[in-house]
Amino acid sequence: MRTRGVGASWWQVLGLVVLCSAAAALCVLAFSRTAPSLTDQALDDTAPSSSAGDAGDGATSASADLEMPKVKDQRRVDFTRGDDLPDGAKIIDSDGNEAGLGVTLEGLSHGAASEGAEGRGFVEVKLKDDVRKVGFRVRFAAGVPAAGSGRAVFVARQASYTDAVGGDKKQPVFGYRLEAFPTGWILSAADVDGEEGQQLAAGSYPATDGPVSFEVVRDGLDLYVLDPTGTVSVAEFPGMDGPIGLWASWGLIEANAQQSPAVIESVWAG
Repeated sequence: MRTRGVGASWWQVLGLVVLCSAAAALCVLAFSRTAPSLTDQALDDTAPSSSAGDAGDGATSASADLEMPKVKDQRRVDFTRGDDLPDGAKIIDSDGNEAGLGVTLEGLSHGAASEGAEGRGFVEVKLKDDVRKVGFRVRFAAGVPAAGSGRAVFVARQASYTDAVGGDKKQPVFGYRLEAFPTGWILSAADVDGEEGQQLAAGSYPATDGPVSFEVVRDGLDLYVLDPTGTVSVAEFPGMDGPIGLWASWGLIEANAQQSPAVIESVWAG
Protein backbone atom coordinates (compact mmCIF):
# COMPACT_ATOMS: atom_id res chain seq x y z
CA MET A 1 0.00 0.00 0.00
CA ARG A 2 2.77 2.40 0.89
CA THR A 3 4.76 1.49 -2.19
CA ARG A 4 1.69 2.00 -4.32
CA GLY A 5 1.16 5.29 -2.63
CA VAL A 6 4.69 6.40 -3.53
CA GLY A 7 4.20 5.15 -7.08
CA ALA A 8 0.85 6.98 -7.40
CA SER A 9 2.48 10.21 -6.20
CA TRP A 10 5.27 9.83 -8.77
CA TRP A 11 2.76 9.42 -11.61
CA GLN A 12 0.81 12.40 -10.36
CA VAL A 13 3.96 14.53 -10.34
CA LEU A 14 4.87 13.34 -13.84
CA GLY A 15 1.38 14.19 -15.09
CA LEU A 16 1.58 17.60 -13.52
CA VAL A 17 4.93 18.26 -15.24
CA VAL A 18 3.48 17.25 -18.63
CA LEU A 19 0.48 19.55 -18.14
CA CYS A 20 2.70 22.47 -17.16
CA SER A 21 4.93 21.89 -20.19
CA ALA A 22 1.91 21.84 -22.51
CA ALA A 23 0.56 25.04 -20.98
CA ALA A 24 3.92 26.76 -21.42
CA ALA A 25 4.09 25.66 -25.05
CA LEU A 26 0.61 27.07 -25.70
CA CYS A 27 1.61 30.40 -24.15
CA VAL A 28 4.69 30.62 -26.35
CA LEU A 29 2.62 29.76 -29.42
CA ALA A 30 0.02 32.38 -28.58
CA PHE A 31 2.66 35.08 -28.09
CA SER A 32 4.42 34.16 -31.33
CA ARG A 33 1.13 34.64 -33.18
CA THR A 34 0.39 38.06 -31.74
CA ALA A 35 3.89 39.53 -31.70
CA PRO A 36 4.20 40.13 -35.49
CA SER A 37 1.00 42.16 -35.63
CA LEU A 38 2.21 44.36 -32.78
CA THR A 39 5.54 44.82 -34.54
CA ASP A 40 3.85 45.65 -37.83
CA GLN A 41 1.72 48.25 -36.10
CA ALA A 42 4.80 49.86 -34.55
CA LEU A 43 6.59 49.97 -37.90
CA ASP A 44 3.54 51.52 -39.55
CA ASP A 45 3.79 54.82 -37.64
CA THR A 46 4.93 56.55 -40.85
CA ALA A 47 1.79 55.61 -42.76
CA PRO A 48 -0.49 58.52 -43.76
CA SER A 49 -3.11 59.19 -41.13
CA SER A 50 -6.66 58.84 -42.38
CA SER A 51 -7.80 61.53 -39.97
CA ALA A 52 -4.98 64.00 -40.66
CA GLY A 53 -7.25 66.82 -41.75
CA ASP A 54 -10.52 65.92 -40.06
CA ALA A 55 -10.12 68.23 -37.11
CA GLY A 56 -9.03 71.19 -39.20
CA ASP A 57 -6.57 72.16 -36.49
CA GLY A 58 -3.29 71.35 -38.19
CA ALA A 59 -3.24 67.65 -37.24
CA THR A 60 -1.07 65.70 -39.64
CA SER A 61 1.10 62.63 -40.03
CA ALA A 62 4.74 63.67 -40.47
CA SER A 63 8.00 61.80 -40.91
CA ALA A 64 11.38 62.23 -42.54
CA ASP A 65 10.92 58.66 -43.85
CA LEU A 66 7.84 59.44 -45.95
CA GLU A 67 8.44 59.98 -49.66
CA MET A 68 6.74 62.46 -51.95
CA PRO A 69 4.74 60.94 -54.81
CA LYS A 70 6.44 61.51 -58.16
CA VAL A 71 4.71 64.00 -60.46
CA LYS A 72 6.18 65.29 -63.72
CA ASP A 73 6.72 69.04 -64.09
CA GLN A 74 4.44 71.01 -66.38
CA ARG A 75 6.10 74.32 -65.50
CA ARG A 76 9.41 75.09 -63.74
CA VAL A 77 11.41 78.31 -63.80
CA ASP A 78 14.30 79.67 -61.73
CA PHE A 79 14.37 83.46 -61.73
CA THR A 80 17.86 83.55 -60.18
CA ARG A 81 19.18 81.84 -63.33
CA GLY A 82 17.64 84.44 -65.61
CA ASP A 83 14.37 82.65 -66.37
CA ASP A 84 11.30 84.72 -67.16
CA LEU A 85 7.75 84.02 -66.01
CA PRO A 86 6.36 80.54 -66.79
CA ASP A 87 4.80 80.14 -70.25
CA GLY A 88 1.32 81.61 -70.38
CA ALA A 89 1.62 83.29 -66.99
CA LYS A 90 -0.09 86.50 -66.06
CA ILE A 91 0.51 88.82 -63.12
CA ILE A 92 -2.36 89.87 -60.87
CA ASP A 93 -1.46 92.94 -58.83
CA SER A 94 -3.44 94.68 -56.16
CA ASP A 95 -3.28 98.44 -55.77
CA GLY A 96 -1.75 98.08 -52.32
CA ASN A 97 1.96 98.01 -53.25
CA GLU A 98 4.21 100.92 -54.12
CA ALA A 99 5.64 98.90 -57.03
CA GLY A 100 4.01 96.02 -58.87
CA LEU A 101 5.12 92.40 -58.98
CA GLY A 102 8.02 91.76 -61.32
CA VAL A 103 11.02 89.54 -62.08
CA THR A 104 14.64 90.46 -61.37
CA LEU A 105 17.78 88.35 -61.03
CA GLU A 106 17.02 88.15 -57.31
CA GLY A 107 13.59 86.69 -57.98
CA LEU A 108 9.93 87.56 -58.16
CA SER A 109 8.92 90.35 -55.77
CA HIS A 110 7.21 93.71 -55.47
CA GLY A 111 7.49 96.95 -53.53
CA ALA A 112 6.41 97.46 -49.95
CA ALA A 113 2.73 97.84 -49.17
CA SER A 114 1.42 101.38 -49.24
CA GLU A 115 0.67 103.04 -45.93
CA GLY A 116 -2.67 101.83 -44.59
CA ALA A 117 -2.99 99.09 -47.24
CA GLU A 118 -2.41 95.36 -47.47
CA GLY A 119 0.02 94.37 -50.19
CA ARG A 120 -0.41 91.41 -52.49
CA GLY A 121 0.50 90.15 -55.94
CA PHE A 122 0.17 86.81 -57.75
CA VAL A 123 1.49 85.04 -60.82
CA GLU A 124 -0.98 82.58 -62.32
CA VAL A 125 -0.66 79.85 -64.97
CA LYS A 126 -3.12 77.46 -66.58
CA LEU A 127 -1.72 73.95 -66.97
CA LYS A 128 -2.58 71.43 -69.64
CA ASP A 129 -3.46 68.73 -67.13
CA ASP A 130 -4.91 68.66 -63.62
CA VAL A 131 -2.71 70.31 -60.99
CA ARG A 132 -1.13 67.64 -58.77
CA LYS A 133 2.04 69.40 -57.68
CA VAL A 134 2.87 72.99 -56.75
CA GLY A 135 6.01 74.37 -55.13
CA PHE A 136 8.39 77.27 -54.77
CA ARG A 137 11.73 78.37 -53.35
CA VAL A 138 11.41 81.57 -51.38
CA ARG A 139 13.70 83.89 -49.45
CA PHE A 140 12.25 85.91 -46.61
CA ALA A 141 13.54 89.31 -45.54
CA ALA A 142 16.81 88.99 -43.62
CA GLY A 143 17.60 90.92 -40.47
CA VAL A 144 14.00 91.44 -39.43
CA PRO A 145 11.88 89.53 -36.89
CA ALA A 146 9.45 86.96 -38.26
CA ALA A 147 6.55 89.32 -37.68
CA GLY A 148 8.27 91.92 -39.87
CA SER A 149 8.38 89.66 -42.91
CA GLY A 150 5.73 89.25 -45.54
CA ARG A 151 4.45 85.82 -46.50
CA ALA A 152 4.59 83.70 -49.63
CA VAL A 153 1.66 81.65 -50.92
CA PHE A 154 0.87 79.12 -53.62
CA VAL A 155 -2.58 77.89 -54.59
CA ALA A 156 -4.05 75.11 -56.77
CA ARG A 157 -7.60 75.83 -57.87
CA GLN A 158 -10.40 74.96 -60.26
CA ALA A 159 -10.75 78.42 -61.75
CA SER A 160 -8.67 81.45 -62.62
CA TYR A 161 -7.96 83.80 -59.73
CA THR A 162 -9.52 86.73 -61.60
CA ASP A 163 -12.57 84.66 -62.60
CA ALA A 164 -13.03 83.49 -59.01
CA VAL A 165 -12.80 87.00 -57.59
CA GLY A 166 -15.38 88.28 -60.07
CA GLY A 167 -17.66 85.26 -59.75
CA ASP A 168 -20.27 83.98 -57.34
CA LYS A 169 -19.05 84.42 -53.77
CA LYS A 170 -21.21 81.47 -52.71
CA GLN A 171 -19.10 78.94 -54.59
CA PRO A 172 -17.90 76.00 -52.46
CA VAL A 173 -14.28 75.41 -51.44
CA PHE A 174 -12.46 74.30 -54.56
CA GLY A 175 -8.73 74.18 -54.02
CA TYR A 176 -5.84 74.08 -51.58
CA ARG A 177 -3.36 76.69 -50.43
CA LEU A 178 0.01 76.71 -48.70
CA GLU A 179 1.09 79.87 -46.89
CA ALA A 180 4.75 80.05 -45.85
CA PHE A 181 6.40 82.40 -43.38
CA PRO A 182 9.92 82.58 -41.85
CA THR A 183 9.35 79.92 -39.19
CA GLY A 184 6.43 77.81 -40.39
CA TRP A 185 3.68 77.02 -42.85
CA ILE A 186 -0.08 76.46 -43.01
CA LEU A 187 -1.89 74.19 -45.47
CA SER A 188 -5.57 74.97 -45.91
CA ALA A 189 -8.51 74.66 -48.22
CA ALA A 190 -8.75 77.68 -50.49
CA ASP A 191 -11.99 79.62 -50.60
CA VAL A 192 -13.34 81.26 -53.76
CA ASP A 193 -10.84 84.12 -53.57
CA GLY A 194 -7.88 81.86 -52.84
CA GLU A 195 -7.89 82.97 -49.23
CA GLU A 196 -7.39 80.61 -46.30
CA GLY A 197 -10.36 78.35 -45.55
CA GLN A 198 -10.43 75.23 -43.40
CA GLN A 199 -6.96 74.52 -42.02
CA LEU A 200 -5.72 71.05 -42.96
CA ALA A 201 -2.20 70.98 -41.53
CA ALA A 202 0.58 73.19 -40.18
CA GLY A 203 4.25 72.91 -39.34
CA SER A 204 7.32 74.81 -38.21
CA TYR A 205 11.02 74.90 -39.07
CA PRO A 206 14.12 76.80 -37.85
CA ALA A 207 14.47 80.32 -39.22
CA THR A 208 17.29 80.85 -41.72
CA ASP A 209 18.70 83.75 -43.74
CA GLY A 210 18.87 81.60 -46.86
CA PRO A 211 16.15 80.45 -49.26
CA VAL A 212 13.70 77.70 -48.26
CA SER A 213 11.61 75.38 -50.42
CA PHE A 214 8.09 74.03 -50.08
CA GLU A 215 6.11 71.60 -52.21
CA VAL A 216 2.64 70.07 -52.05
CA VAL A 217 1.75 66.96 -54.05
CA ARG A 218 -1.78 65.61 -54.22
CA ASP A 219 -2.40 61.86 -54.37
CA GLY A 220 -6.13 61.11 -54.23
CA LEU A 221 -7.45 62.45 -50.95
CA ASP A 222 -3.95 62.98 -49.52
CA LEU A 223 -1.87 66.15 -49.69
CA TYR A 224 1.85 65.56 -49.15
CA VAL A 225 3.80 68.59 -47.89
CA LEU A 226 7.60 68.79 -48.17
CA ASP A 227 8.99 71.44 -45.81
CA PRO A 228 12.45 73.10 -45.68
CA THR A 229 13.79 70.46 -43.25
CA GLY A 230 13.07 67.63 -45.70
CA THR A 231 10.21 66.33 -43.55
CA VAL A 232 7.12 65.11 -45.41
CA SER A 233 3.71 65.61 -43.80
CA VAL A 234 0.46 64.11 -45.04
CA ALA A 235 -2.99 65.62 -44.56
CA GLU A 236 -6.33 64.47 -45.89
CA PHE A 237 -8.60 66.74 -47.90
CA PRO A 238 -11.97 64.88 -47.86
CA GLY A 239 -13.90 65.03 -51.11
CA MET A 240 -10.91 65.95 -53.24
CA ASP A 241 -10.36 62.59 -54.95
CA GLY A 242 -11.36 63.98 -58.36
CA PRO A 243 -9.55 66.58 -60.51
CA ILE A 244 -8.84 69.82 -58.66
CA GLY A 245 -8.40 72.03 -61.72
CA LEU A 246 -5.84 73.44 -64.14
CA TRP A 247 -4.79 76.63 -62.35
CA ALA A 248 -1.69 77.20 -60.22
CA SER A 249 -0.59 80.51 -58.74
CA TRP A 250 2.21 81.87 -56.56
CA GLY A 251 2.07 85.10 -54.64
CA LEU A 252 3.30 87.47 -51.95
CA ILE A 253 1.27 89.07 -49.17
CA GLU A 254 2.12 91.81 -46.67
CA ALA A 255 -0.29 92.72 -43.90
CA ASN A 256 0.92 96.32 -43.71
CA ALA A 257 3.60 98.79 -44.82
CA GLN A 258 5.92 97.71 -42.00
CA GLN A 259 6.37 94.18 -43.39
CA SER A 260 9.21 93.51 -45.85
CA PRO A 261 8.17 91.55 -48.97
CA ALA A 262 9.60 88.08 -49.51
CA VAL A 263 11.29 87.12 -52.78
CA ILE A 264 10.24 84.02 -54.74
CA GLU A 265 13.35 82.59 -56.40
CA SER A 266 11.80 79.64 -58.26
CA VAL A 267 8.35 78.21 -59.00
CA TRP A 268 7.11 74.89 -60.37
CA ALA A 269 3.88 72.97 -60.96
CA GLY A 270 2.94 69.58 -62.34
